Amino acid sequence: MRPIRTLFAHERSRYAQHLCSLDAEARRLRFGRVISDQGIHDSVAGLARTPHAILVHEDDTLAIAGAVLVTSSDRSLAELAFSVDGAWRRQGLATNLARRALLWARNRDIAQIGIYCLAENVSMRRLAQRIGVQLQIEGPDCEGTIVLPQRTPFSLMEEMVAERTGLVDHFGKRNCLYLRLPPNRRRAA
Repeated sequence: MRPIRTLFAHERSRYAQHLCSLDAEARRLRFGRVISDQGIHDSVAGLARTPHAILVHEDDTLAIAGAVLVTSSDRSLAELAFSVDGAWRRQGLATNLARRALLWARNRDIAQIGIYCLAENVSMRRLAQRIGVQLQIEGPDCEGTIVLPQRTPFSLMEEMVAERTGLVDHFGKRNCLYLRLPPNRRRAA
């Protein structure tokens, strides 16, 4: 399983950068419509008004390789939205992100997870199937939900370990990048 951590609120701009780096087709599939860079930045800025979490896996340069946005207006239902960089697709990263998001939601007593996507988004439909969501096709869209089990001491511990592993991975990569700097830049930092 790949290390996945929760982005801090002050890192939301990194999430926007990740979404802006997606190609036009990946953006359309992610948002369900064509969207500009400004539209992405506005969408991410709007997250400040919505209960949410952004779970990410970072590559060796600390760029976000994949992310899942978990949004919830109440405790009964949360929605997942995935984005994976082209170089990281078809390697199981979205499945890892999905499992981590389900654990995050479960431990916050969210009863159900909803997934909505375009019917043509075959990758998302396969992912939904892998995590147990039965999607119903309604015209150009698909939607489905999964009921989450109640949290347990084990699920809380599992999330704590996963989050700490993600943070250790992040800071380890950050230190490696720092140590690769030329000596004159290290002293200035």
